[in-house]
Amino acid sequence: MSRDSSAPFQPHWWGLTIIFAYISIDEFVGIHEEMNAWFDLSGTLYFGWVIPASILVTIFVLAYLRFLLHLPASTRFAFVRAGAVFVGGAVGIELLLGYWTDPYGSRNLGYAIIDWVEETMEMCGAALFISALLAVLAEDTPVLRVVSASQTPSAGRSPSPDAVEASHPDNEPPVPLPETDHA
Repeated sequence: MSRDSSAPFQPHWWGLTIIFAYISIDEFVGIHEEMNAWFDLSGTLYFGWVIPASILVTIFVLAYLRFLLHLPASTRFAFVRAGAVFVGGAVGIELLLGYWTDPYGSRNLGYAIIDWVEETMEMCGAALFISALLAVLAEDTPVLRVVSASQTPSAGRSPSPDAVEASHPDNEPPVPLPETDHA
């Protein structure tokens, strides 16, 4: 997928950047937890923030449908899989957690296990998405170089490409990334 073919969808890529920046901040600060005060619900909806989150996810899916359909099948599948795992954990397992928390509270092993599953699914979804993004990047950039700080000529400055090549332990040329099929 070349950069030119994704130009009509550049706003979508920026949208993803903003969405993931917000999700990162929210995960650290807990903005969504404050939304629970807006609702006085019980059972599976004990954590009321899942209501606006579900609405936002639906809007997101509808707004990004053309973008998804534009992607190659393997990338589309990888993005959808990552999103399903993340949202399945963040919203789906949170519903189960609400169902548990309402009668039993949050200071018990059952809560801890369900919460662990939720957080693990969120992390796995994020990791799957990063992996899919790296695969997209690899299509445009077949060579990836990793340079450690000890290999740079001086701290704080980027090494020249010649310095990086010269500092390679075996002085071998970089190895291209293998072609992968994500289907």
